Amino acid sequence: MGQGRAKLILENVDPDTPFYSKVTFIEGLAAICRCFPEEVGRKVTGSNKEVAKVLWSAAALERLEWLFNNLRIWHAMTPLQRALLPSGTASNEALHAERMEQSQQDAAPKHLAAQIAHHAVCEATWWMALV
Repeated sequence: MGQGRAKLILENVDPDTPFYSKVTFIEGLAAICRCFPEEVGRKVTGSNKEVAKVLWSAAALERLEWLFNNLRIWHAMTPLQRALLPSGTASNEALHAERMEQSQQDAAPKHLAAQIAHHAVCEATWWMALV
């Protein structure tokens, strides 16, 4: 992609409108890479990956489908339905905490059963040693 086309694509991007097609999304990523090569060459804090590699991963087919599924659902809903959706990360964090608590409760009986079985084996081994 040439520098002129990349600048034109970035100038025509409306920050208040999502990308509606995968092609325009990928073109936008390519334009960013073309116009800001030193920025996409930097490493992301934490993952220690180059920004270009993160963007390349975002353009992978499976990731694109995942990203665009949210848009498809969002635009299929009425404004009234969208108003009922949670915003921010609080609902996600609450769901995660609830699932963790549930998994710990589910694990407790299994842990107790494992302890009983281990105790039975140890006791049997001890009695066998006496005989």
